[in-house]
Amino acid sequence: MNIKYSFYYILLATILLFSSSQGQKYPDKRVHSAIERGVQFISGSRYDSAKAVFSRLEKDFPKLPFGPLYLAGVEIVKAYDWGVPFNEAYISSKLDKAEELAEDNLDANSKDPWTNYAMALIYSYEAYFDYINEDWFGVFKTGSNALKYYEKCMAYDKKFIEASTAMAIFDYWRSSKTKDLTWLPFVEDNSAQALKILEKNRNYFSYNEYLTANSLAWIYIDKKEFKKGARNL
Repeated sequence: MNIKYSFYYILLATILLFSSSQGQKYPDKRVHSAIERGVQFISGSRYDSAKAVFSRLEKDFPKLPFGPLYLAGVEIVKAYDWGVPFNEAYISSKLDKAEELAEDNLDANSKDPWTNYAMALIYSYEAYFDYINEDWFGVFKTGSNALKYYEKCMAYDKKFIEASTAMAIFDYWRSSKTKDLTWLPFVEDNSAQALKILEKNRNYFSYNEYLTANSLAWIYIDKKEFKKGARNL
């Protein structure tokens, strides 16, 4: 699979992995409902509708990072899907705003899993732009920061499936694309463990369960296990 295409699915999964199971709902029902509805629009390529939902979320909950964060996500996915240039100024402004809000919330409560998850998503988007610009050191740095916050999220909520799935997706592709560098002391091959986590998480109900399946499909294809890949597409 083309590496850029595979990275797109990593990004899409981290944007959309939002569970509707009881343990994964955002504590405020209005926020959960807005994110759930916006995610539905993104997955159906209804980007204007998604933008309207997240703009309302940004307006109604100005102290939360999710409005601007998901607005950036909509713009990224739409641009890639339509094959048009990224509106980098808009995306950067939304990510900067989301990061500022997330940092304020972390200062108030550093153990909040949702705020740590938001920080992880912010770094995930930054890693994607580093990748687009072929800034490989930047990819390693921002990707590592994303994983750090996914790990914090999991430390404060061990049942946070979105975080463990996103970590596994990142871990697998990072290991797969750097497998020739495993002789370096800071490069490890965690692909086998990542695959086990994804296979396990596949058994949990998630609103965007199909995205985990899709990620698994491309991983199996990468491993040349084409029959398993086809079963997950």
